[in-house]
Amino acid sequence: METVTDIGRDAASDPETWYCCASKYGSGTEDASVDALIVVDMQVGLLAGAAKSDLQGVVERINCLSAKLREDGGRIIWIRHCGKPGDGFERGAPGWAFLPELVRQADDLVVEKTLN
Repeated sequence: METVTDIGRDAASDPETWYCCASKYGSGTEDASVDALIVVDMQVGLLAGAAKSDLQGVVERINCLSAKLREDGGRIIWIRHCGKPGDGFERGAPGWAFLPELVRQADDLVVEKTLN
């Protein structure tokens, strides 16, 4: 079974193919539809530390998928990590913000999460 990462790498140059592949592999049927895209922890704070593999490509694919899904009436759900006071992901800290390259819209849903 292919993973979404494998599919994304193969279809990275063709956003329409990427969307169709994600739909297909998301449910296991060729005529599947996608109702929502969940984007997790794509925040400025993740830029700290070691370089992230293909970050720009990931952002581009998220933006492409988001645009196609909105066009088809789907919903984009952004999950944001909220760190403890003093941590780079603390609410309001620079690292807490979503990456500025991501295309977000007012009607997207934002869900905040914390660690115990």
